[in-house]
Amino acid sequence: MTTADKYDIFGAMGTTTTRTAESGFITTSIPKDRWQRELREHKQRISELIDEYLARRQRHEKDPVIDFLFEYYAFRPSHLKRWSPGFGRLLEGEDFEPLEISECKITSDGAFLDPRLFADNRKNAVRWILQVLENASKKQPSFGCFGMHEWAMVYRTDTIRHSQVPLR
Repeated sequence: MTTADKYDIFGAMGTTTTRTAESGFITTSIPKDRWQRELREHKQRISELIDEYLARRQRHEKDPVIDFLFEYYAFRPSHLKRWSPGFGRLLEGEDFEPLEISECKITSDGAFLDPRLFADNRKNAVRWILQVLENASKKQPSFGCFGMHEWAMVYRTDTIRHSQVPLR
C-alpha cells in the first residue's frame, strides 16, 4: 500500500471519532481559541520568513536563493500566508471569516476542509506529491548540487540572472 492510498484524504477517511451528516471526514474537534491561535501563529511565522523578501521585491532588489523559490517554481507568497486546519479537523465556533480556503465547508457543527470540494487536478497533485515523498524517503539522500543552481541561473537566457552573485 502506498502512502497515497494509506492517507487517501479524497476517499474514505477511515474510522472517525466525530461524525455528523455533513462532516463525516472529522477525526478531531478544535476549540475556537486554539484554532484562532494556530492561525495567528502561522501568519506570524510566515511573515517572519517572507516579509523581508516581499519588501526587497517591491524595491526590485534580487536575492538568488529566495527568488528561485518564488520565480522558478512560480509559487505565490500569498498562498503561504493562508492557514489551513488540515484534513480531519473540525473548527468549532461561528466566525470563520479569517479562513481563506474555498474548500472549507461551514456547517452547524463548525468548519472543516471537505475533500469533496477539491478540484480533480488538485486531488491528483496531492496524490502525486505523496508518492514522490514516499519514493524519496526510501532512497539514500544526495546533498551535492553539482552546480545545478548555477546552471539554472544561465539556462535559456541571454543574460545571467543575479549577476551580482559570481558563478564559480
